[in-house]
Amino acid sequence: MLVAAVLSQAVGRLESGIRSRVDGREQRLRAIKARDEFLTSGLVPEGSARALIVQSWRRSHLAGVRADLAHVPWERIDPQCSLARCAEPVLTHLEQELAELPVSIVLTDGQGRLLDRRESRQRLRKRLDAVLFSQGFCYAETHVGTNGVGTALEEGRAVFVHGPEHFNELIQSFSCAGAPIRNPVTGRIEGVVDLSCLAEDANPIMRTLVQAVARDIEQVMLERSSTAERMMLDAFLAARRGGKSAVLGISEGMVMADDQAVRLLTPADQVILRARAEELASRPPGSVTELSLSGGRWAQVRCRPISVADRVIGMVMKIVPRSLPERSSAGHVRRPVTLPGAVGESEIWKAACAEAREAARCSSPLLLVGEPSTGKLTLARGAHQDRWPGSRFLVIDCADQPAGWHDTLDAALDQPGSTLVLRHLELLDPACTDSVVHQLERLSCTTPRPWLVATLRAATGVTSSNSLLRFFASSVTVPALRHRAEDLHRLVPLLFDRLAPRRQVRCTPDALRTLIGYAWPGNVAQLQQVLSGALARRPVGDIRSEDLPAECFSYSHRVLTTLESLERDAIVEALRRSDGHRARAATYLGVSRSSLYRKMRTYRIE
Repeated sequence: MLVAAVLSQAVGRLESGIRSRVDGREQRLRAIKARDEFLTSGLVPEGSARALIVQSWRRSHLAGVRADLAHVPWERIDPQCSLARCAEPVLTHLEQELAELPVSIVLTDGQGRLLDRRESRQRLRKRLDAVLFSQGFCYAETHVGTNGVGTALEEGRAVFVHGPEHFNELIQSFSCAGAPIRNPVTGRIEGVVDLSCLAEDANPIMRTLVQAVARDIEQVMLERSSTAERMMLDAFLAARRGGKSAVLGISEGMVMADDQAVRLLTPADQVILRARAEELASRPPGSVTELSLSGGRWAQVRCRPISVADRVIGMVMKIVPRSLPERSSAGHVRRPVTLPGAVGESEIWKAACAEAREAARCSSPLLLVGEPSTGKLTLARGAHQDRWPGSRFLVIDCADQPAGWHDTLDAALDQPGSTLVLRHLELLDPACTDSVVHQLERLSCTTPRPWLVATLRAATGVTSSNSLLRFFASSVTVPALRHRAEDLHRLVPLLFDRLAPRRQVRCTPDALRTLIGYAWPGNVAQLQQVLSGALARRPVGDIRSEDLPAECFSYSHRVLTTLESLERDAIVEALRRSDGHRARAATYLGVSRSSLYRKMRTYRIE
């Protein structure tokens, strides 16, 4: 390994540096003065600080980082991710060699979140814990300012940050060196390897050492990725031989498609298949799944997972187009399951409709679970209208005070075939639980009894209302919009009809592709809000991609902070002004191209 070639020399120089305390007093004072001048006037006297550090200070200031207060966010990470597994043998070797030195070895992912940290000195461990330089915490420059991890990610190269050069004064007692780790196949920065120590123990040779460590990790990644790529290619070529199916291979960072797949699959179809890939891979080998593709088309999909060392690295799919779903064992064609007002032709949506319809047919109390604005109430109303058209559909919002509940329940009892929906069950006031239980017991004793439905937000418990769950016989999970992207072909026209009745409005294919590719964390309500904004910009005619807000060009699966949203919108606007030319967009924004590329990856801007 490259580390072994430079390690003995580097360790010797580290030991020498630590013994001699190379931190020159004059150099330290000059850095302190330069930082103070920057924080006061925004200017730095020429020659008083390195250009790399000054640029990082400016980025930190523009990002709103406080010089006297650190906000270090924490996120759940996978400590056994692919990068961590590749880095394990290299970091273990380095840890053994540096065991006698007061240095911490750190590995982060491409977002600056700590995956691994190793050190042998208790004093250093406590000091690092005190500044939240620990597993799961994010040391991106936009959160903490200038530091070995965040600045290496921004610059895309190895950096050394010493004591007072840190933008945030809470970490100025440390020095650190970080080097980016690039995917040898894609060139994408996957993470950072960092050496950190107390400022008085630092030596610039740390930068040389982390560069060598990063190269060794990249070599391990290359060896493993080469094996994975060869296996994926062999499996893809084998699937193509002697068959009439379209063949698609999907793995991390790579998609392979034969000519038939290119002709058959639209970008929307690829979104659908990617979203269902994990589910398809978990099915028994050789099993066939019917999927509805975009444009109302159907296909049979047979999926073969490809594994290396018991880890699934990708999958190869054989896809056969069908005009209709396969016939059932009874010889009848299965009709698409739809409900009044419940728009969608995706397999996952129709399955939810079918379960709701069956519960209504049997008058079986039903719990609908899903994220906000996924269409839980729409599904309940559709099943009611399908079973009892013209009967009363009563809704009680559990977030409201139950003052009028008795009248609503009496109305449900008066008319057979009515439906009673308890909406937002998770918001029920605990003090009302006993009263609601009493009313539902009364309701269950009536003949014929109304159909009882409740909606519950996914990933939440009903806490004090747990006693209400006994009144429900079954539950249906209502899928999020991102899991049924192909339904946007039907949803968008429906929402246009609601927002702009009798107007000639539609989406261009390019705009529709943009909408299909977005993750929609706010589900249908967010889609309606986006279309409403687009109509405000272009009241009639074709809605184009430039009429859509910046959020639609980003593919983040989490809710962004206000600052992150502003940054993402600024990047999208710069790319629009420069016609997608990234170098010109970086100049317009006043950032380096590497910083722009990293931000585009962070926000998944395409």
